[in-house]
Amino acid sequence: MKITGNWYSIYVTADNKEKIAEDGPLRAYLRHIDYQDDGQTVSFTFYAKEVLAKTNDISEEDYQKFVKLASENGLPVENIVKSIETGQLTLFFLYYEIHLI
Repeated sequence: MKITGNWYSIYVTADNKEKIAEDGPLRAYLRHIDYQDDGQTVSFTFYAKEVLAKTNDISEEDYQKFVKLASENGLPVENIVKSIETGQLTLFFLYYEIHLI
């Protein structure tokens, strides 16, 4: 079975349908999976609607990482909006890497 490659989100579900509805805060789309040859690492790329934090701001270093990720993935840096100040949702990219045991 081939795992690595582009994937498409076909169906989503949640206990609160409003959260995943069009323009909902938890709407996300799986875009790409990479299964490493070492058999120990799987990387998932999602497009989502916001970046989350446990505080109301992030460090300049983290912000620059965010800008770099946006730029590397073809997302215009000028479209980044600090949602904590505007109440709007922002960028559309999340990346997860899972190390298998």
